[in-house]
Amino acid sequence: MEISLSRQSFLRNDLKNCADVGGGFLGCRGFHSSFLGVQDGLSLNIDVSATMTIHPCLVVDFLIANQDAKDRFRLP
Repeated sequence: MEISLSRQSFLRNDLKNCADVGGGFLGCRGFHSSFLGVQDGLSLNIDVSATMTIHPCLVVDFLIANQDAKDRFRLP
């Protein structure tokens, strides 16, 4: 199992945890962690998070999806 770290978010490298949100982007579910200062020391806070990433593809395919073009010859 591979895990990616994005700032304080932990994302599992599994496409089952990602959803296509359109425009060439993926929304990936993961966990967010942070330490909070409390009266008796530190508290670890872990919460569910979502991160937007670019769908892995060719640059031309990303531009077609992001610019809502029909093909590469109709990109603005």
